[in-house]
Amino acid sequence: MSVVQEALVSLLTANVGVAAILTSDDVTRIYPLVIPEDQTLPAMAYQRISRPQLYSQDGSTGLAWPRFQMTMKAVTETAVVALAEAVRTALDGYVGTVEGVRIDAIFCVNEWDDFNPLDKTYEVRLDAVVWHG
Repeated sequence: MSVVQEALVSLLTANVGVAAILTSDDVTRIYPLVIPEDQTLPAMAYQRISRPQLYSQDGSTGLAWPRFQMTMKAVTETAVVALAEAVRTALDGYVGTVEGVRIDAIFCVNEWDDFNPLDKTYEVRLDAVVWHG
């Protein structure tokens, strides 16, 4: 896991709204890449889907803006919408330092709903761009 991913997970787990939905028995249900099978829902997975960087004639400037996708899953539409709202509120517009990573800005740039007919669960996918240096 990269330091930016660690910072993103720390930011989400420290958020009261997200923790209220995803934490039980001192376990927060946020996972890299996929939500494990038979996991208690609601739960969330995250993945980095791109990592553009800014370069100058002298090389890398150290500024990057990776796009992360959060996949949230629940047994009801109401539950997954509440989770998506909590995650969006925690991330969108955030500026600060987390886990030693300077975050210049986080922007939630895309979101869509889905239904998985195989396990009869509702999903929301949210894309967020994390500008950091």
